Amino acid sequence: MKVSVITAVYNSINYLDKYLDSIIKQTYDNIEIICVDDGSTDGSVEYLLEQAKIHPNLKVISQNHKGVLDARKLALKNATGSYFSVVDSDDFLAFDAIEKAIDLIKKNNLDAALYTLVYHYSDQKKNSQLPILSHNFISGKDALKHSLDWSISFIGVYKLNKNNTSSPYVANHLHSDEVNARYLFLSIDKVMICSGIYYYHQSDTSETRKTITSNQLGLFTAQRATKKLLLNNNLYSTDAITIFECYSISSFINILREYTRHKKYLDSTEILLFERELLSFKNFVSIKALILNWRYIQLKRVKLILLFLLPIQLQKFLLKFI
Repeated sequence: MKVSVITAVYNSINYLDKYLDSIIKQTYDNIEIICVDDGSTDGSVEYLLEQAKIHPNLKVISQNHKGVLDARKLALKNATGSYFSVVDSDDFLAFDAIEKAIDLIKKNNLDAALYTLVYHYSDQKKNSQLPILSHNFISGKDALKHSLDWSISFIGVYKLNKNNTSSPYVANHLHSDEVNARYLFLSIDKVMICSGIYYYHQSDTSETRKTITSNQLGLFTAQRATKKLLLNNNLYSTDAITIFECYSISSFINILREYTRHKKYLDSTEILLFERELLSFKNFVSIKALILNWRYIQLKRVKLILLFLLPIQLQKFLLKFI
């Protein structure tokens, strides 16, 4: 069972050595690595081409800068494995991660095995793991529901076929992965989480100057697309509603907090964009749906919902101190 490791690369020279080392040294050796360089200008493609001379299972493809989604699609077109695993170029795997995923797939006849996700910081004392580690079968639809608030991640090893590598969602933004993964979950039957670890790179929070960019508004775009997916597949009901809407509220509060704190770094055009998108997304959240499904709301979410109900100007003021 060959596994195709799929990676889009864009100006990742500072991370490629650790990324590639983690794939090359996998204890599962039936692997091909397909890296699509998306128009890097920092020496990433040159580094990969040199490594390809040493490692025959590494294939490097170049394209003009089109975005991560197009790069991954091109990689998948060139994949020859029966399974695939998407690994970002700034992330890395534990050396036995793929072996553990494949073992679980073989033993249980799975369509996918998700990695155990560890948020990885340069200061490893800050590392944290997603809290849910279930070894029970879940359906693709259940996996989709659990992914709505990142109770589980979507990163793992999947069976490669024509039906589960395409998605009607083609937007290229910071959070497009999440939407495409949810479409992928809809196409599979059985999923489990393995103990193989995926190290998910996190930015260093010790930076003296922090900024917010319009890329982060992609989360709002992803939430809108996810709600459309849920509605079209009759999944926007009961507990899924509260998970989705509470996560939307949490996303709104987090972005509003960052915007309030770092607004001084934005120009007037960016400020207008944030103000418009924040107001639009606040109106997008369905408080009515939450009220109708109040019995599924976790107690710890109530304070967040109450904060969300306040006028946006008052929210901005309070978030300076929270």
